[in-house]
Amino acid sequence: MQTNIRDYQTLALNMEAGDEEQAKRCALLANEAVQHNPTIRLALMVDGCDDDPRELDQIPKGIVTLKTLFRCLTLKAFFRFDQTERGLMCVASGHGERHGTQLLVPDGIAGLN
Repeated sequence: MQTNIRDYQTLALNMEAGDEEQAKRCALLANEAVQHNPTIRLALMVDGCDDDPRELDQIPKGIVTLKTLFRCLTLKAFFRFDQTERGLMCVASGHGERHGTQLLVPDGIAGLN
């Protein structure tokens, strides 16, 4: 049975933290998915940080993954992620900061404010 990206509501992008090439490939897949399905939602699944109590945007290999995604995603694909995931990418890329559990980014950059 052949699947069609237009049939999906959500695409989960699963990658290993710190694997920059894998993050680039996931970003390309996300960019392609939103071209073919403008209503698809994108979700991050990053492995390799479960034993670290810090948030993904505070772990060096998590930061590499988030920064790579942020740099390689089209604007259209970026806004298909939920607000928290967009905030994580922005903070990891230096376009905001974390205060406890709050992600603070400039107005409009991640749709958080």
